Amino acid sequence: MRERQRLEVRAELQRTAVELFVAQGFDNVSINDIVDRVGVVQRTFYRHFASKEDAVISLFDDVAPIVHEHVRNHPAGDPPWRVLMEALAATERERARVDAAVVRMIYETPRLSSAYFERERYWVRRVAAILAERLDVDPVKDPRPMLWATIAFAITDQASFENVMVDPQPHLLDHLEERFRQAAELFTGRLP
Repeated sequence: MRERQRLEVRAELQRTAVELFVAQGFDNVSINDIVDRVGVVQRTFYRHFASKEDAVISLFDDVAPIVHEHVRNHPAGDPPWRVLMEALAATERERARVDAAVVRMIYETPRLSSAYFERERYWVRRVAAILAERLDVDPVKDPRPMLWATIAFAITDQASFENVMVDPQPHLLDHLEERFRQAAELFTGRLP
């Protein structure tokens, strides 16, 4: 019962914070604005989130286990780019989507963008570790797992950016595979 109440308070704080950030702008909303709206004290906010940025970026924390599971369990024999592309695409199919307005806010707000990419570095390292396990290599001596994970996340970031900042009707899955193919041109294509 207590755990359920704790999770409900956390969800309400996060939902309220995100609504206020999108409506008023991230920098224009204080933690007091959030806790006043929810009817709790600042200490309660900080029990659940380290910062305002964390209240937004933690929306993506459910992505990592999905990616990890798909990279671990993907059948042998496919090229690494396909394994990574399908694992990252699975996050769009298997979890609740983060609203495009929230993703746009992250790209448009330097503090949020910085916090997002800092958290992403952790996600990249975790995926690289799983790739190293599958390859049975030492990731310190073999740079491929980190290189591949870094490239895969960069491709996904580009597709995500296009879908919220360029395309008025976001369709990340429609663009993700195409961006992976285009990235392969780096190695197979020729400049005129």
